[in-house]
Amino acid sequence: MSFAAANLAVVFYILAHLTDPRWSVGKDPTLESPQLSAGPIFQPITDTLNDILGSLTGSLNDAIALKNAFLTMPDFIIAAGWAFLLLVGLVIASRILSWFIEKDQMAQIERNTRDLADIRAQFGLAAFKDSAKSRS
Repeated sequence: MSFAAANLAVVFYILAHLTDPRWSVGKDPTLESPQLSAGPIFQPITDTLNDILGSLTGSLNDAIALKNAFLTMPDFIIAAGWAFLLLVGLVIASRILSWFIEKDQMAQIERNTRDLADIRAQFGLAAFKDSAKSRS
């Protein structure tokens, strides 16, 4: 159970930090914008173009990080799903096992009740009264 919860916690952490560069390690390189330079006459234009290219590459890097985060999450979701599937199987198996144990214990109680009634009859005592049945 804790394994599945830990995997789902990682998925929620990834969702909370989608643009974290850790999800991109070894997958896609980050983009860098080229720096344009010109003479003093064209410097305001190249500064504006540098700003536009910088914001564009920043947005592209965010999109790449987002893609890599969404590609990382299925590993954890699948592991959590298998853990929950195993857990459901174990719960069903334990319920079936406890049903057999309960059935055996009820049969043992019935045998003990009959044996007690036989012993009481041999000693000439009154028959055993079930207090639960007499209340209803």
